[in-house]
Amino acid sequence: MSSSYLIRMFLTGSLMVASANIPVVSSQAQAQQAVKIAVVDMNHAMNEVEEGKSAKASLEKRFADKKANLDKKQKELQTMQEELERKAMVMSDDAKKAKAREFQDKLTEFQQTRLEAEQEMGNLQGQMQDDLTEKLKKVLATMVQKEGYTLVVEKAVAWYSVPQYDITPQLIKAYNAQKATPAKK
Repeated sequence: MSSSYLIRMFLTGSLMVASANIPVVSSQAQAQQAVKIAVVDMNHAMNEVEEGKSAKASLEKRFADKKANLDKKQKELQTMQEELERKAMVMSDDAKKAKAREFQDKLTEFQQTRLEAEQEMGNLQGQMQDDLTEKLKKVLATMVQKEGYTLVVEKAVAWYSVPQYDITPQLIKAYNAQKATPAKK
């Protein structure tokens, strides 16, 4: 027997075994069950729900003072650099080195402070987004069950979607309505 014959036999046998494992629709009702697909933009939902807007404003307010302080330090560094450049011709080498070292130390401190502030803000923003995403997913799960969706796809991963399948506005409305009504005990 040739090797090509054996390969064909093996593939044919594999296909028969694989096809035997494919489930067959047994009832007319299952055959007629419609697939209900929706698309949701979680990023947009997070930015539009009231809790998301509030969290964003709170975060911006929290870091406004730090940003103002960083802006002030940056202006001081610019002034210091300009002064160093202006006076460099009349300064002694030792004085230039001392001023340059002082400038470099302040610049390093500024960069470190800015980096720490950006990391802190990023961490807090990430935590807020994670928390809000989990809450939105719970509301979405309720909507999926109630409306009978068989598949919900994140809009960011869909190559194309028809706007009529986008349930983001309904998710935003349902989330805000849920947050507006006090929890029942």
